[in-house]
Amino acid sequence: MLTQPLFFGVWSPTQKGHFLHGSGGHTPASSERLARLDQGFCRGVKNRWGEVDPTQQIEGLARLHFVDGYTVLAFWDRSGDNRYGSNSAFLVPGRHAFADAVRLAREAFPSIWARFTFPVVLEGPDLLPEVAPGHCPGCNCGSRSQA
Repeated sequence: MLTQPLFFGVWSPTQKGHFLHGSGGHTPASSERLARLDQGFCRGVKNRWGEVDPTQQIEGLARLHFVDGYTVLAFWDRSGDNRYGSNSAFLVPGRHAFADAVRLAREAFPSIWARFTFPVVLEGPDLLPEVAPGHCPGCNCGSRSQA
């Protein structure tokens, strides 16, 4: 596991594509990619074609998960790519409550947060240290957010 926060999403509107980035925009050499980073931790249910209905893709409505030692803060985000399906996920080492995860992600990626024109708010209960695995249906991440 890496010790610094990571960002999965569009780094710049001029560099399309969702990738895993370290704080300087580089892709970490030992990128421990978590499955489902691209849309898998965001709000909404995928249909049989693997798409989430655009009406469920509310920008900034965040979910928290705890996976493989990271707090994953994920939400729909069209600030770097205006197409539906675009999203951002911040991976913060350790287990953190929403406010701390936002603070650490914002400190590590200020230029990404500066482009958000929407508030980032938590949907559902906060991620608490004492939560047992299995509260997130279909995820088993240990968070109490709903899939």
